[in-house]
Amino acid sequence: RLLDLAEVDSDCSSSPEIAPNSRAYDDLLPPRVLHAACRHHAPLDVLRSIHKLRPSAVREVDADDRAALPHAAAPWNDPAAIKFLLRRHGDAASYQDANGCTPLHLCVHPDDVTHGGRLLSSARSQMQSKEPPLVRIIHYLCCVSPATATLDDDEDCTPIEYAIDSELPLLAVQVL
Repeated sequence: RLLDLAEVDSDCSSSPEIAPNSRAYDDLLPPRVLHAACRHHAPLDVLRSIHKLRPSAVREVDADDRAALPHAAAPWNDPAAIKFLLRRHGDAASYQDANGCTPLHLCVHPDDVTHGGRLLSSARSQMQSKEPPLVRIIHYLCCVSPATATLDDDEDCTPIEYAIDSELPLLAVQVL
């Protein structure tokens, strides 16, 4: 469905009746479509298409008080997607959700590192590359909101503590 929306974008952009960012485009998109795309790790071009259709989507929050960024801040996600979202709504890096978690908390949380059947060994194998994606994601989030690295959530844990509990390699903890 999200890819169909990207096609609608290219089909309608030449139409004089519907201009990008118009109310007609908003009617095409369900609420919090960007959240869903981020949660399902949609490719960057899909995120761009959604943003083009509805720029305000990066600022929308869901029932857990999360903007789209925390949904994208998964250890195995594309760092370019994180960078894209941060450039459009950098303040979201410091937002705390209903559980007091920031995107950085969620990125390194032990439950999220192994979420969806993705084993910790997968996150560890990323660390073997010259520029590990998880380390870049942590770096981007810390650059935009450095104070979140030592911010406690509702469980009185910081992202640094979660990174250690997740047994992430030292490089990830050092970046924090």
